[in-house]
Order: sequence, then structure tokens, then C-alpha cells
Amino acid sequence: MKGSTNNSLNRIESVLEYIENSLHLPLSLEDLASKSCWSRWQLQRIFQEYTQQNVAHYVRQQKLSKAAELVLLNNNRMIDIAYMLGFGSEISFSRAFKSYFNMSPKQYQKRGLRMGIKKPLIKSPFTESELNSLFVQIRIDHLPETTIYGAQNKIKGIASESPDYMQTVPDTWRKFEELSHTKNIMTDRYFGVISVDESDQEGQLSYLAGTPVPIDSATSIDLSNQHYAVVSFEGPTHKFAKIVEWFVFFWLPNSEYELWESHELEVYKKQIDKSRLEVEYWLPILQKK
Repeated sequence: MKGSTNNSLNRIESVLEYIENSLHLPLSLEDLASKSCWSRWQLQRIFQEYTQQNVAHYVRQQKLSKAAELVLLNNNRMIDIAYMLGFGSEISFSRAFKSYFNMSPKQYQKRGLRMGIKKPLIKSPFTESELNSLFVQIRIDHLPETTIYGAQNKIKGIASESPDYMQTVPDTWRKFEELSHTKNIMTDRYFGVISVDESDQEGQLSYLAGTPVPIDSATSIDLSNQHYAVVSFEGPTHKFAKIVEWFVFFWLPNSEYELWESHELEVYKKQIDKSRLEVEYWLPILQKK
């Protein structure tokens, strides 16, 4: 059974590599099924099982993410970008782009911000079945100037000789819950803001648990206008640190980006099951020259 799983995983990786290198082609389901040596039905089923994504949606996503990068470079006409990515006309390209990014290519270019760009799927550092997907996808996004209000604490992170974040971070969120309950704050988006203070000891960080909703007498941190690389995680709480470690120490050095000295973020929705997390980790980035 394990051999069968490894074989399927390798074949999915081959399909992903082919898609990444062939965005200039139409990339029909029939073509991808032929490359995978599966039937169309098998490819769709196994691709969905391993990546949690639909094949056709993923191809469209990758074409339009590549298009967004090319649009921002401003080195090609829109019709040239359309043909470079296998679209039959500039009109069909513009229609697909607007449907995906909620604005036309020219509007996206004029705004000049990398938002909603999905990088190719890569194999997860996890192999356990308890996670939803065996692949990870990084998103390049942007956060405007924002102020976060909440409770702050000192923590020892993954780079510390004696990490204590498994205790101090939940303690900080409990302080925030008490504060927000007292102030009757209602919100569905929560931020964990991680920052390094020059006065902090090596490996020690400041962690603020909070929300963009103003809270009187709360500690506040101003987040600057910044681009981020974002990884989503859904799984057991104790696995989250491993995906962050992989993100910072493996994905980032092998990407076209470098870390910008600014706040790192955890972005949560309201957690129902305390044993599992649904969270995004946001790394402030700058494109390498």
C-alpha cells in the first residue's frame, strides 16, 4: 500500500512539474491525464485527494498567477502575455484575469501590488495522514497599513535554546480573550504579531495577540504597508511550529524572495476546535535583486 502511495505521489509531482514548465500550452485535462498515465477520472480523483485542489482550477490559477507577475513587470503587451500563457485571445485572457483577481490586467498593473499570487504546489514536510494535504502552496500577498490592538508578552521562539512558545503564546491569547471579553469586542479575524526588540535577549521575541478592532487601554502595534509570503496550515496544533520552521528555513532561502525586517504574523479565524488550528503565517518579504 505504501509503495502505491509513493508511486501516486511521484506521479502527481511529475504532473505539477509539467504544468509549471508548460504554462504556454492549453494544458487540457486529456493532455495531463496522458502525461500522468492515468485516465481523466483517475487523475482528477487522485489530484484532488493529494492536493485538495481541482486539476482545471489549479492550471487556471497557475496561468493567472504567472500572468499577474508578467503584468507587473510591464515588459509585454497584454495580448503578448495572453498568447504566452496559452489563451486564445486578449479578450479571453482579460475575462479570466478579471474573474480571478476581481480587476482587469491593466487595473492590476496600475495598482502595482502583488496580491493573490499563488506559487506552484510543493511537497509538504509532513507525510502523516492527519494533515489535509500532502502539498503546500505559498501565496504572495499584500497588507496595507494596519494597527493591531491586544495583549503582549515575551516569548522564546523556535530559534531559542530553550523555546517556551508552546506555553507563552496560549497564555498571551488567554490574556487577549479576557481583555476582549471585558471590552465586549466582536471580531472574526485575529492576529498574532511577532517582533524582535533590540532589548530582547537572543531568541526572545515579543508576541502580541490581538485584532484590528480598536481596544481602549490595549497594547498596539502599527503594521506597515508590506508584501508577504503566506502559508496556510490546518492540522494539529503541535504541528504548526514545524510548518513555520520549514517555511522560514527551507522555502524562503530557495525562493526568489528574501526576508524583510518587519513583523511576522499569524492570522486566525475564530478557533472552534482547540486541538486543531486553521491559521496563516505571513512572512514579510522583498524580491531578491
